[in-house]
Amino acid sequence: DKSRKRKKKEKNGWVIKIPPPPPANQTKRFCTNCGQPHTGKYDLCYKCHLEKNNTTVSLSTKTNTANSTTETNQKKCKVCALPTNSKFDICFKCYSKKQTDAPLNTKDTKKPFIKACFNDTDFRKFNQANIQAEDGHYVRSRAEVIIDNWLFRNNYRHIYEKRVIMESDLDAVVICDFYLPDNDIYLEFWGLENDPKYEERKAQKIKMYNENKLARIDLYATDVDRPDDLLAIKIKKKVKELENAK
Repeated sequence: DKSRKRKKKEKNGWVIKIPPPPPANQTKRFCTNCGQPHTGKYDLCYKCHLEKNNTTVSLSTKTNTANSTTETNQKKCKVCALPTNSKFDICFKCYSKKQTDAPLNTKDTKKPFIKACFNDTDFRKFNQANIQAEDGHYVRSRAEVIIDNWLFRNNYRHIYEKRVIMESDLDAVVICDFYLPDNDIYLEFWGLENDPKYEERKAQKIKMYNENKLARIDLYATDVDRPDDLLAIKIKKKVKELENAK
C-alpha cells in the first residue's frame, strides 16, 4: 500500500526531488596567479583575469568621463553663451526675445480690400411676392397692393420691381418698387423703421439715385393710408417738375 501511494504522489508531483550530491571524483581548480580555488574552466580566476586585461574601471572615472563627454558635445548659445540642448545655435529664450522685438511685416499681414457691390435681391429673399393686385401683379406687402391698385385705377402704366441700371456702379443690383415708363419716374416705398440694416440699405440706394440723377419719389406709410390725396399729389408734383425741366 505504501509503494502504491508513493507512486501516485510521484505521478501528481507531490514528492520534492532533492538533487544528487556532486561526484567525489571532481577535483578543485586553483588560480595560477593568486592560488585561490575557483570553479572556472581556465587557469586564472575571474578577478585575476580582469586585472590582467585592465578592464576594472572605477565608478568615479566613469562619471568623470561621462561628464567630460557631455560638456564637450553640448552646444552654447551664440547670443548669451549659455549651454543649450536645442539643435539651433540660439537658445529658446534668445529666439523668443528676438521674435518679440522684431517689427511686424505689414506687407504680408494686410489682406486685399474687396469692395462689395450693392445687391438688392438679398433683402427681397425673405419676403415672397404672393399677394395679387387688381392688374395681376404679385407684390410683397399690403402697402404695395394699395400703390399698385391706385396706379392701375388712375391709368398709370407701371412696372413692378424693375432693375435700375446705375452708370456710376454697373455691378450694383438695384431694384425699384415701381417704375413709371411714360414719365421715367421711380417709386420707392420705405416701409420699415428703426432697423439699422434697412436704414443703411436705404441710404445707399438714395445715394446712387442722386449720383445718377434719376427721378425718384419716396413713399411712406402715411402716403399709402391716403393714396387719393398724398400719393396723387407727390406723383403730379414730380411730373410737373420734369416737364418744367425740359
